[in-house]
Amino acid sequence: MLGSLLLQGCAGTPEHCHHPVGDTALAPQTARASDQGTVVSWGGVLLSTRNLATTTELMVEAHPLDDCGRPRTSLPARGHFLIRRPGFLDPAEYRPGRALTATGRVTLVTDDPPRLDQASLQLWPTADAQRPASRPVTRPWISIGIGSGGFHGVGGGIGIGF
Repeated sequence: MLGSLLLQGCAGTPEHCHHPVGDTALAPQTARASDQGTVVSWGGVLLSTRNLATTTELMVEAHPLDDCGRPRTSLPARGHFLIRRPGFLDPAEYRPGRALTATGRVTLVTDDPPRLDQASLQLWPTADAQRPASRPVTRPWISIGIGSGGFHGVGGGIGIGF
Protein backbone atom coordinates (compact mmCIF):
# COMPACT_ATOMS: atom_id res chain seq x y z
CA MET A 1 0.00 0.00 0.00
CA LEU A 2 2.84 2.41 0.84
CA GLY A 3 4.42 1.73 -2.54
CA SER A 4 1.16 2.57 -4.26
CA LEU A 5 0.91 5.90 -2.43
CA LEU A 6 4.51 6.74 -3.27
CA LEU A 7 3.97 6.05 -6.95
CA GLN A 8 0.84 8.22 -6.98
CA GLY A 9 2.93 11.08 -5.61
CA CYS A 10 5.20 10.81 -8.67
CA ALA A 11 2.32 10.79 -11.14
CA GLY A 12 1.04 14.31 -10.46
CA THR A 13 0.90 17.27 -12.79
CA PRO A 14 4.32 18.53 -13.88
CA GLU A 15 5.61 21.53 -11.94
CA HIS A 16 5.49 23.83 -14.98
CA CYS A 17 2.18 22.69 -16.47
CA HIS A 18 0.08 25.62 -17.68
CA HIS A 19 -2.78 24.42 -19.83
CA PRO A 20 -3.14 26.68 -22.89
CA VAL A 21 -6.18 28.96 -22.75
CA GLY A 22 -6.14 30.18 -26.35
CA ASP A 23 -6.91 28.37 -29.59
CA THR A 24 -4.03 25.98 -30.28
CA ALA A 25 -5.49 24.54 -33.49
CA LEU A 26 -4.94 27.74 -35.50
CA ALA A 27 -1.34 27.63 -36.73
CA PRO A 28 0.59 30.83 -37.55
CA GLN A 29 1.23 29.53 -41.08
CA THR A 30 -2.52 29.29 -41.76
CA ALA A 31 -3.67 32.50 -39.99
CA ARG A 32 -5.75 34.79 -42.22
CA ALA A 33 -6.95 38.39 -41.88
CA SER A 34 -10.32 37.01 -40.69
CA ASP A 35 -8.49 35.50 -37.68
CA GLN A 36 -7.55 38.93 -36.30
CA GLY A 37 -8.85 39.23 -32.74
CA THR A 38 -8.76 35.47 -32.13
CA VAL A 39 -7.16 34.50 -28.81
CA VAL A 40 -4.45 31.93 -29.48
CA SER A 41 -1.75 30.08 -27.59
CA TRP A 42 1.27 29.68 -29.80
CA GLY A 43 4.69 28.43 -28.82
CA GLY A 44 8.00 27.56 -30.31
CA VAL A 45 11.68 28.38 -30.40
CA LEU A 46 12.82 31.97 -30.04
CA LEU A 47 14.76 33.10 -33.11
CA SER A 48 15.54 36.71 -32.19
CA THR A 49 14.91 39.47 -29.66
CA ARG A 50 14.92 43.08 -30.81
CA ASN A 51 14.54 45.96 -28.36
CA LEU A 52 13.08 49.11 -29.93
CA ALA A 53 12.48 52.53 -28.34
CA THR A 54 9.37 51.53 -26.36
CA THR A 55 8.74 47.88 -27.27
CA THR A 56 10.47 44.54 -27.69
CA GLU A 57 9.89 42.25 -30.66
CA LEU A 58 10.37 38.50 -30.43
CA MET A 59 10.49 36.37 -33.59
CA VAL A 60 9.45 32.77 -32.93
CA GLU A 61 9.51 29.59 -35.01
CA ALA A 62 6.16 28.00 -34.14
CA HIS A 63 5.72 24.38 -33.06
CA PRO A 64 2.65 22.48 -31.80
CA LEU A 65 2.01 22.61 -28.03
CA ASP A 66 1.70 19.67 -25.65
CA ASP A 67 -1.11 19.43 -23.06
CA CYS A 68 0.83 21.71 -20.69
CA GLY A 69 1.38 24.37 -23.35
CA ARG A 70 5.06 23.59 -23.88
CA PRO A 71 6.29 23.67 -27.50
CA ARG A 72 6.95 20.23 -28.99
CA THR A 73 10.11 21.18 -30.85
CA SER A 74 10.63 17.62 -32.07
CA LEU A 75 7.57 18.07 -34.35
CA PRO A 76 7.68 20.02 -37.64
CA ALA A 77 7.48 23.82 -37.46
CA ARG A 78 4.13 25.53 -38.12
CA GLY A 79 5.46 28.79 -39.50
CA HIS A 80 6.72 31.88 -37.68
CA PHE A 81 5.07 34.55 -35.57
CA LEU A 82 6.05 37.87 -34.07
CA ILE A 83 5.36 39.02 -30.51
CA ARG A 84 5.43 42.73 -29.68
CA ARG A 85 5.57 43.62 -25.97
CA PRO A 86 5.74 47.08 -24.40
CA GLY A 87 8.95 47.84 -22.52
CA PHE A 88 12.29 46.09 -22.35
CA LEU A 89 12.84 42.30 -22.33
CA ASP A 90 16.37 41.20 -21.46
CA PRO A 91 17.98 39.58 -24.54
CA ALA A 92 20.17 37.49 -22.24
CA GLU A 93 17.04 35.86 -20.84
CA TYR A 94 15.06 35.92 -24.09
CA ARG A 95 17.90 34.51 -26.18
CA PRO A 96 17.70 32.49 -29.41
CA GLY A 97 17.00 28.81 -28.87
CA ARG A 98 14.80 29.28 -25.77
CA ALA A 99 11.36 27.67 -25.81
CA LEU A 100 8.42 29.92 -25.04
CA THR A 101 4.65 30.02 -25.21
CA ALA A 102 2.60 33.15 -25.86
CA THR A 103 -1.12 33.65 -25.30
CA GLY A 104 -2.80 36.69 -26.80
CA ARG A 105 -4.93 38.10 -29.59
CA VAL A 106 -3.86 37.95 -33.21
CA THR A 107 -3.52 41.65 -34.06
CA LEU A 108 -1.95 41.70 -37.50
CA VAL A 109 -2.01 39.21 -40.35
CA THR A 110 -0.27 40.25 -43.57
CA ASP A 111 2.35 38.76 -45.86
CA ASP A 112 4.73 38.95 -42.87
CA PRO A 113 4.38 36.53 -39.94
CA PRO A 114 1.21 37.08 -37.88
CA ARG A 115 1.69 39.25 -34.79
CA LEU A 116 0.56 39.05 -31.18
CA ASP A 117 0.63 42.32 -29.22
CA GLN A 118 0.90 42.37 -25.42
CA ALA A 119 0.70 38.58 -25.17
CA SER A 120 1.35 36.84 -21.87
CA LEU A 121 4.59 34.88 -22.09
CA GLN A 122 5.79 31.62 -20.57
CA LEU A 123 9.55 31.25 -20.97
CA TRP A 124 10.38 27.59 -20.42
CA PRO A 125 13.38 26.50 -18.35
CA THR A 126 16.38 25.22 -20.24
CA ALA A 127 17.59 21.67 -19.66
CA ASP A 128 20.55 23.06 -17.68
CA ALA A 129 18.27 25.04 -15.34
CA GLN A 130 16.06 22.04 -14.58
CA ARG A 131 18.67 19.97 -12.78
CA PRO A 132 21.51 20.86 -10.45
CA ALA A 133 25.00 20.24 -11.81
CA SER A 134 26.11 18.56 -8.55
CA ARG A 135 24.18 15.32 -9.03
CA PRO A 136 22.35 13.54 -11.83
CA VAL A 137 18.57 13.36 -11.69
CA THR A 138 17.64 9.96 -10.29
CA ARG A 139 14.14 9.57 -8.90
CA PRO A 140 12.98 8.43 -6.48
CA TRP A 141 15.96 8.49 -4.14
CA ILE A 142 16.46 7.27 -0.58
CA SER A 143 18.70 8.85 2.06
CA ILE A 144 19.59 7.50 5.49
CA GLY A 145 20.87 9.62 8.36
CA ILE A 146 22.05 9.04 11.92
CA GLY A 147 22.70 11.77 14.47
CA SER A 148 23.06 12.53 18.15
CA GLY A 149 22.00 15.48 20.22
CA GLY A 150 23.53 15.91 23.67
CA PHE A 151 22.65 13.65 26.59
CA HIS A 152 21.63 10.25 25.33
CA GLY A 153 19.91 11.76 22.30
CA VAL A 154 20.60 9.42 19.42
CA GLY A 155 18.35 9.12 16.41
CA GLY A 156 18.15 8.17 12.82
CA GLY A 157 15.86 8.37 9.90
CA ILE A 158 15.14 7.35 6.38
CA GLY A 159 13.97 9.82 3.76
CA ILE A 160 12.42 9.14 0.39
CA GLY A 161 12.43 11.94 -2.16
CA PHE A 162 10.75 12.39 -5.51
